[in-house]
Amino acid sequence: MADGHSISDLKKQLASLTAELESRQKNIRHELKAEFEARLAEADLSIYDLYPELAKAGKGKKATGTGSREAVAAKYRNPNGPETWSGRGRPPRWVVEIIDASGLTIEAFKDSAIYKA
Repeated sequence: MADGHSISDLKKQLASLTAELESRQKNIRHELKAEFEARLAEADLSIYDLYPELAKAGKGKKATGTGSREAVAAKYRNPNGPETWSGRGRPPRWVVEIIDASGLTIEAFKDSAIYKA
């Protein structure tokens, strides 16, 4: 090779530099976060005071990150009872019973005006 570096040497250098870059960015992020949190505490503010849109974006979600779902309006109603279904997720038992008894597909059930809420 003209420059004396093999491909594998260059790949090792690249991996080393990438790891160093990630490490430095992580350290800077940690330092900045600590500094910002300290300055916010000094001013008796929270991050939501500076960025209220963050509070709105996180509304309805648990702190663990699992998130809770907001209620979805019912799209389908059981004509023989008070049950409703949003059309999301697994169909409830009453929908399965109607489909089995009538021979409908789930798509046909959803398209039928009889079951619309």
